[in-house]
Amino acid sequence: MANSYSDYLLAGSLLEEKNIPFLVKNEGVQSLFGLGVVGTGFNPVTGPIELHVQSGDAKRTVEILSSQED
Repeated sequence: MANSYSDYLLAGSLLEEKNIPFLVKNEGVQSLFGLGVVGTGFNPVTGPIELHVQSGDAKRTVEILSSQED
């Protein structure tokens, strides 16, 4: 789950760099309903942007994205 659009962009670029395929959920609907992303970083009606990876890539994905939080 991405907390903001910039988090999503960073995570997506890191996964692409490591050749980890992913699918994106809720990217195109952030401004369609309600107040858009005002105050929360994501649309509260549609939920945050989510990146989905295959189960075999999950552990590596967590390691890659966790290393960016330090």
